[in-house]
This record gives sequence, C-alpha cells and structure tokens, in this order.
Amino acid sequence: MWQTRLCLLLVILLPCTVLGVEGNHHENHVLILSAKTIKKYNIKTEQAGKQEIQMTRDVLGKIVPDANKTIFIYPRYSGIIKKLTKFLGDKVKKGELLAEIESNQTLQTYAIHAPFSGYIIKKEANVGEFVKTGSPVYQLANLSFVWVHLFIYRKNVDLIKKGQKIIIYNEKVPEKKMATVIDYVSPLGVEHNQTMLARATLPNDIDKLIWIPGLYVDARVVVASKTVPVAVRKTAVQTLGGKKVVFIKTAGGFVPRACQFGIEGRDYIEVLQGIKAGQDYVVQNSFILKAEMEKESVGDDH
Repeated sequence: MWQTRLCLLLVILLPCTVLGVEGNHHENHVLILSAKTIKKYNIKTEQAGKQEIQMTRDVLGKIVPDANKTIFIYPRYSGIIKKLTKFLGDKVKKGELLAEIESNQTLQTYAIHAPFSGYIIKKEANVGEFVKTGSPVYQLANLSFVWVHLFIYRKNVDLIKKGQKIIIYNEKVPEKKMATVIDYVSPLGVEHNQTMLARATLPNDIDKLIWIPGLYVDARVVVASKTVPVAVRKTAVQTLGGKKVVFIKTAGGFVPRACQFGIEGRDYIEVLQGIKAGQDYVVQNSFILKAEMEKESVGDDH
C-alpha cells in the first residue's frame, strides 16, 4: 500500500519539479565562449554603476544672425551712389570703405565706413541710384556669435524651458557638435507651422564660419536628468525566455541576469534589481550570447 502511495506522490510532484527547473534554466546556465569567439564577435563589457540619465527631445533648428549684432548701413545725406566696394557675402573689417555717395545738397562726395567687422548679408542699392537717408545701402552682421532658432512642436511645448542644456549638431562638420543652453522661449506660437520658437546662442569662427546662417541643424534638448546608483547601456538589454536580461561576466563565463528597470534615457537605463554597481556586463553584441543560449536551450529540449 505504501509503495502505491509513494508512486502517486511522485507523479504529482514531478511536473512541479520540472517546471521549477525550467523557470530558472537560463539564469542558472553559464555560457562559456573562447577568447577567439569573443574577439571575433567583438563582445565588449563595462562596469555597471552610477550614471546620469538624461531624458531628451530632438528638435530642428535654423542658424540665423544674432539680431543684436546686425545693423543696416544708411547714408547720412540723400544723394547719388558713386561707388560701392562690397557685395553680398563679402567679409569686411571695421573702418573699411563701403560706399561713396554724392550729397544732393552740397554735391560733395562723402564716404561710408564699416562700423564693425562682419559680413555683408544684404545689398540694398547699386551704383548710380539715388538713395535717401532712410534707405539702407547694406545690412552688416557680426557672425562671431549666431542664434539657433529652434522649432518646438506642440507635443513638446510643455517640456522646453529656458536654461535647459542643448546640443547642436553640424552636418557640415559631422564630428563638430556644441553644447549650450536655451536662452529664450517665445510666449507666442508660430501659426503657419504650429510650432513654438525657442533660441540658443553659439560662438562662431568668423573666418571659417562653422555655423552658417540660413542652414538647418539638428538639436537635442535635455528636458530632464537624474543620477541613479546603478545603470547599464540600453544596448545590453535582451529578451530571453520572456524576461528582460543583461549578460553578466563571471569567472566561469557569461550568465544572463533578469533585471528590474527604472527610468530610461537615450543611452542608459536604470537598474533597480538584478545587477549591482561594479559588476561587469556585456555592453556590445550581447545578442550573440542570446542567440547562443537559445541554440543550446533548443538542443537541451531535444
């Protein structure tokens, strides 16, 4: 009788035991890779640890001259333009001759000189034309600093604030990017494209003109940030057996570790549970480990 009862008990418990092993199958498994394989697939690790996680929004921007450093050049007296020395796009130095005009009152020719160094961004008149004192001859801009007009779409309007960090990217020089802050947010929207205008200021090389007015640029605004005690790169996270895991490097090999995650930014994600600060984890090409482990799992099932 006792033998029959024992057999029945084993029949009841056996499925539970198998299911328990199956649930932890991946986490209990150590994946061993040769140094040659690790090098071949460029599998790299780094330590989990304290990290500032930034929540960002990408926006489109346009380089424009700094309006505070842009002026129109007007004649002092009405008259006929006798000479123009500069044309659209020309670079000028402070004190350089720009134009000569024959006064309509005295018939004497007087000169107009550049009040500061910069570039001619508009040419409003030609030689032989009659110009009045209220009619500009040139528009001159000092491009040592430029503005970036940022077009903020409605869904991001509440997130963009004055003083936020922003990175401006330059397609002319791909490796060139510059960090600055938003120094102005318009209280009004732009009706025709339903955006809000924000602005940042960039220093510019007046000789090389890295930031050219009129060109569009990509920008990334940091709308919020938080420093967390443990974070990993998002490239490290894989899905294995229906769980989000990160592969840990141990003395024996690589082990998938199920993790609980918190806030995430563009590059990093907070780890609430599963990995401790200082542990080495696979940050690059972890999908290779996932594929290898799934392959071994299929083999074990058969």
